[in-house]
Amino acid sequence: MNLPRMLFTAFACAAVLPAIAQIVECIDADGKKTYAKTCPMGAVKQRAIETSPMLKQGPPDERARQADALKVQERTIEQRRQQRLQQSTAEDAKEGGKMT
Repeated sequence: MNLPRMLFTAFACAAVLPAIAQIVECIDADGKKTYAKTCPMGAVKQRAIETSPMLKQGPPDERARQADALKVQERTIEQRRQQRLQQSTAEDAKEGGKMT
């Protein structure tokens, strides 16, 4: 893998990290569930839940539009990833052919 490709991959991974927020599900001794960034003292059980800040609270139709927009973005990212993979495979094949 060449240096520009490695730098691009590192940058892409770093750019995604702030987009993910972590929420924790906390269950107290009475069985009551609460959600927060950290559980309060005395929580019996906790479970981490990852959420995307792109899906903000709002009316159901607005959340559905946001979810659809997120799916479109995910498909676009996956298509670009597939294209880069194909280009990388083609470049590797060319480089392998030059060596022999």
